[in-house]
Amino acid sequence: MDVSVSNVEIFGINAAMRGMRNPMDSHWKSDTIDEKIGPNDLALAKRLLKSPEERKFLRFINVWFDLTLPRHTWVEFDTYKIGTTKNSCSTMNCLAIDRQSKSVHFFKQNDFYDDCVSQQILDELNALAISWFADKAERNNILLRMKNILPESYMLRATIVTNYEALLNMYRQRKSHRLETWHYFCYWIRTLPYMDEFITELETM
Repeated sequence: MDVSVSNVEIFGINAAMRGMRNPMDSHWKSDTIDEKIGPNDLALAKRLLKSPEERKFLRFINVWFDLTLPRHTWVEFDTYKIGTTKNSCSTMNCLAIDRQSKSVHFFKQNDFYDDCVSQQILDELNALAISWFADKAERNNILLRMKNILPESYMLRATIVTNYEALLNMYRQRKSHRLETWHYFCYWIRTLPYMDEFITELETM
């Protein structure tokens, strides 16, 4: 299974541009309409990007999305607490059970990043999942054993709410990271409306 981003929703561009102009009371110059930034506002936004204190408007642009990453990348993603909240799938509640069918969750190669897990690990996890259903008294111990041997490449999904400022920080700190999963995410960040222009502006400073 590959890294993926889906169900993207973006809101707050209009409010961000209004707030951006409050300090100078220059609302009459604003040309943003229906979440589409006009040339005047874009030029001012690019100038304000140069100062972290003055680019507060980025925090007004909120982004919601579903993100699927391997466990080893979620550990690093969780360092970004400021401006970011996530609600993730649970290895505590859903590791041994398929909630939709209410039956055993059988692990497959495509449950893991790059399909790189050995058959031995898959067999052991599936045997434990079967045992979890069969032995209610030992469920906690079985689940703990499953979590202990679960590879870091296991893919988990979370729903994220964040903002352009937080995403910009992630991009700048992770774009050259040794984990290629971050490369995919940073590429996606640049596809967001106006983000590529903002990043390019900062990179030329």
